[in-house]
Amino acid sequence: MAAKLPSETLQHIFNYINDTKTLYSIIQVNHDWCQNGIKFLWKEPFRNDIKLKNHIMILPILLAFVNYEKVLKTLENNNEPLLEEKEDFQSLSEPLLFNYPYLITHLDFHHLSRIILIFFKKSQYFKSSNKQQEREGSQITNPNNKAIKDSKLVFNIECCLSMVLNIPASRQSLENLKYLEIGSNFLKLSILENLSKSCKQLKTIQIREENFHVIRQSFVSLICNQNRLENLIIFGNGVGNSPEGYNYDATISEIFSTLKTVAHSLKKLEISDVFVRDKEALKGLIQCTNLSTLHFENSFISPGNFQWIALAELPRLQCLKLIRNWSSDEETTDSQHNPMEEIFLNKRKSSDLKELSLKNFKMENFKLLEPVSSNCRNLVSLSVLVKTNEDISNISSLLKNLSTLEKLELSTSGPFTYDINTETIIDMAKILPKQLYYVNLIKIIDRLDDFEDFLENCAADLKYLYIEFSIYYFFKVDRHIEFVKNWSQKNGKETRLLNITWYHVNLEWC
Repeated sequence: MAAKLPSETLQHIFNYINDTKTLYSIIQVNHDWCQNGIKFLWKEPFRNDIKLKNHIMILPILLAFVNYEKVLKTLENNNEPLLEEKEDFQSLSEPLLFNYPYLITHLDFHHLSRIILIFFKKSQYFKSSNKQQEREGSQITNPNNKAIKDSKLVFNIECCLSMVLNIPASRQSLENLKYLEIGSNFLKLSILENLSKSCKQLKTIQIREENFHVIRQSFVSLICNQNRLENLIIFGNGVGNSPEGYNYDATISEIFSTLKTVAHSLKKLEISDVFVRDKEALKGLIQCTNLSTLHFENSFISPGNFQWIALAELPRLQCLKLIRNWSSDEETTDSQHNPMEEIFLNKRKSSDLKELSLKNFKMENFKLLEPVSSNCRNLVSLSVLVKTNEDISNISSLLKNLSTLEKLELSTSGPFTYDINTETIIDMAKILPKQLYYVNLIKIIDRLDDFEDFLENCAADLKYLYIEFSIYYFFKVDRHIEFVKNWSQKNGKETRLLNITWYHVNLEWC
């Protein structure tokens, strides 16, 4: 039957198969299935979830596409191009059924470099062919050998990858690359320079970098050269290291200036561990009319940049996450105002939000939750840091008019909840939406007895409940376990997970 299916149908089927084992099984049906399945197996060949031994088997296949005469010529002539511009993957050492390099759309350079090292370590080129070589090899690997102790082995992954990426044939194979993720711990300047020339169709760019001033021009060029970039994810150097010098602010501002170039297609912007101090840095958000996810975490954001977030209409924004950020303004240090408030005064933007997370420990809420409770009426997921009874009251006001909520997470910033009354939490439990199935409370409830009151009064149809207590009492929990069993039976629920200790409760129902 498979042989009778048209190619378009087979391609459609394989588009929805993500399980590698299933693909391996299906392509054994016949040649037609194999032709359509093989390209999906090779889309992302170097993934973390594939065993190393399978990766090592893949590398020789790719090496068959290398013209070794050109490689030797390059080494002899000191970086002369490996292939002429007019050449392609046609002169192979042996015939192959598929042009595998052109099937690759996703590359993980961090994982790939690790695989290459292991491959060459196990390769026949590193095995001794006679006893003399074996004796020499044993001397080399001997940890007591002083010559080895005083020497160094340098493996410049940047140079290796840059040389590979600079091959015209490699540039051609990267033309259709859709996803690019580059980690830290190695220099990436020349790699980004080569990628910016080859990759024009990236949908996702994810980078982790400590020295943005080094890669400034090449990274900006990479972003600006994309035709349909949808996801931009940037991880910086961490809040513990305040960046000074190296024109850090100007560098970050220039990177964010690329938002204007990709605004027509950008759907997700995620920034972590970055200092955004230039007042004009986030001005480009105004043009990002297709942005659906905006996520800032563990970052410094100046009040002026919060204003740009507020001014941007972002008509398609559905997910807003502001987590562990902080802001300061020397002129308004005594102001009882949270700079994020203005974001939620825009009713059009707030009313369309489906997922909202506000957990900024270094910033006071003040009146932040008032516009949230008034305007965010279509939330499916809500995660909030609460500090006072007023915060709980605002959330309760929101819950009364929020019939769409499915997930609720509340946490406090300190070890105790002296500013939050248990009665306020119990009252909130009574008005939880019926369809709410996930509740996570961190140090909101004091102790186990209060947990029983919360569960007894809970109006939601829970499937998951996690509570971490703010006050620990060392006593037996048998009585509370029995309470949960009786409550579950009374409400027609089958318990899948029942874990109660003196410091937390973790419950799941079918």
